[in-house]
Amino acid sequence: MPIVSDTDTDTEPFVSNARPTGPGPRPTDSGPQHTGSSPRLTGSGPQSRGEPDPAVESLPAGSDSGLDSGSGLDSDPATMIDPGSADLIFREAHTPTRFADRPVDEQVLREIHDLVKWAPTSMNTQPMRITLVQGEANLARLLPHLSPGNRAKVAAAPLTVLISADRNFHDQLPIVFPHNPDARRIFDNEVLRERTAVFNTALQLGYFILGARSLGLAVGPMTGLDTAGATGEFFPDGSRQVLAVVTLGYPEPGAHHPRNPRLTYEQVVDVAG
Repeated sequence: MPIVSDTDTDTEPFVSNARPTGPGPRPTDSGPQHTGSSPRLTGSGPQSRGEPDPAVESLPAGSDSGLDSGSGLDSDPATMIDPGSADLIFREAHTPTRFADRPVDEQVLREIHDLVKWAPTSMNTQPMRITLVQGEANLARLLPHLSPGNRAKVAAAPLTVLISADRNFHDQLPIVFPHNPDARRIFDNEVLRERTAVFNTALQLGYFILGARSLGLAVGPMTGLDTAGATGEFFPDGSRQVLAVVTLGYPEPGAHHPRNPRLTYEQVVDVAG
């Protein structure tokens, strides 16, 4: 059964984990492999740390987070990340207030991309685009479009990137979604194309944050900006729509605010009916 029929132009496409069938490297059965060229942080390394998440702290005695060998989950441990990796990416990761005085090499960004490109998007559209904002002149173009409270953070960050949605993502569909030759035509519907671009770029931004954390970086995503102004400044032809600014760098221990509370499972999950 096709994911979206040739005439189904009024329905949001399902999220698909389809991968290109053309030439190029493929991940192994265990997933994309790290090249080993960038440093790592482990559970005992210099990753920023704060107060444990109250949701984890409140687990009953004898229970666990569902990620260690004593978990009651009926899963093969070989298909699950280890608790230290979960800490690095989720439980002990923080949005930084400042970064260590250390540059971020472009090779690390390449490794982030090599990880997150495998995550699913609707019809494998992959509309997120990343623009490195380097040099004082380009920072000067960006800063006026940021909320006042974000300007100093961006100015001091080792690396700042713009996250934008490619409004012409459908031009790549013959390559990235080759089993449906008419896929591009589905997005002649401009409303659907815009909605798909924005939604899937936001989805990929989440993957990008987790990918950066997994390679030892701290990440500062910001939506406190004039997105229309930033879009006009950097993409005046209208081909892209800016969604967020993200600062990246290596974490400085303790350089973050205390952990804020998280909603409980009961507050988030309900049953239809």
